[in-house]
Amino acid sequence: MNIKKFGLRSSSIAIVCLVALIACMPRQSISAELQLAPSARCNVKVIGEIMVGDAERLSKLLDKEDVGYLCLNSDGGNYAEALKIIDVIFKRGGLVATIVERGDVCLSACAFVFLAGQKHLGDGVFVPFRFMSVGAKIGFHAPYITAEGSPNGEAARVYREGVRAIGRLLTLTAEDKQREEFFPRSLLAEALKVGPDDFFLMDKVDKLGRWSIRLFDHAKPERITNRMLATACGNADMWQLSGQSAEGYDYSVDYMGKPLPKEQRVDLVKRKYKTTLKGYGSEYQDVCNVMVYDHPKFGPFLALTFNDNRLEDPEFWMNAQGRQWQADDLELIGIGVPLYFMVPAGTSIMALKSK
Repeated sequence: MNIKKFGLRSSSIAIVCLVALIACMPRQSISAELQLAPSARCNVKVIGEIMVGDAERLSKLLDKEDVGYLCLNSDGGNYAEALKIIDVIFKRGGLVATIVERGDVCLSACAFVFLAGQKHLGDGVFVPFRFMSVGAKIGFHAPYITAEGSPNGEAARVYREGVRAIGRLLTLTAEDKQREEFFPRSLLAEALKVGPDDFFLMDKVDKLGRWSIRLFDHAKPERITNRMLATACGNADMWQLSGQSAEGYDYSVDYMGKPLPKEQRVDLVKRKYKTTLKGYGSEYQDVCNVMVYDHPKFGPFLALTFNDNRLEDPEFWMNAQGRQWQADDLELIGIGVPLYFMVPAGTSIMALKSK
């Protein structure tokens, strides 16, 4: 594996970064608390520092309970144990979504667990199924330690632990091609750049869209305009087709550089509006089919595809998925495209907070 793909200058730095996630954690601490159904949205909630043994405790609990949503509220903890928890989630076969509720945090090792949330679409296809409240905090980092002043034996042990840590991290994606989508290397690269006192926070629309994180508890748009739908297609073009950041994207012009039509509200017929926009993809040959539907209970629903005009039937999926996941928020059902696709990529998550 070429460490440069992680945006690091040398393999030594990578080892030091990842060693810290294991070696810097306190050896003496109380394990995380596991709560059953602590809220309407959570079947099980992990609270507190992740410690050795928590994966086994969680696995036994998941074997007994019909878990849809695993809520997380943790500052982090033992990195090796977090990897074991990730394996526990994957072995559930796409039946565990991860969620961080309003006012909760999920940092360091916890953030990697958060990435494991998934849903099985059928035919062996799994997709990320992870949600954060607009009032939650999710952050990645890699603390740094040095072995200076330590006995040679201790320095060698730390080095070996670092090598094993890198191996376990890379195994998450190497074992199964589908896992690459859950732990994208572009995100891992950003996480490993951050020092011990900082976090790479999920604080902008661009980060959520680029790395497949859904948002809930946010303000719903009072109206939908043609420009908002064009913005959704532009963001999806960058995030889904190109796998790149959409910050800096010019939402005011089309692919030929011509100004977009004047912004105006779209008229819904039988609560629906559908349109097709041209000029997407690397050669501007893709078309974006987008539909907005105003659900009488949940509010706006957004569906979007490229080159395929068979958009999701909102009524069917809302009823079917709503029953399966028992969601009280349309965004938590996890169908369609997140509504934040309709705002510029550089928008702060806090700007979407309900007033």
